[in-house]
Amino acid sequence: MKRPHGVVVASKNPDKVAEVEAVLAALDPPVTVIPGHSWSDIDETEETLAGNALLKATAVCA
Repeated sequence: MKRPHGVVVASKNPDKVAEVEAVLAALDPPVTVIPGHSWSDIDETEETLAGNALLKATAVCA
């Protein structure tokens, strides 16, 4: 599987985006983080973090 050049972080929480960015920047070569602040709010209606992550991923890719 090819490694992505960029990862969308569908979060408007700047601390969360910075944490993800720090982890991915340590990779060789680094992976660029694309903050999700330009998208509309996505309601987190699922019962789990994984469920809400899937909702956001689906909305961002639509």
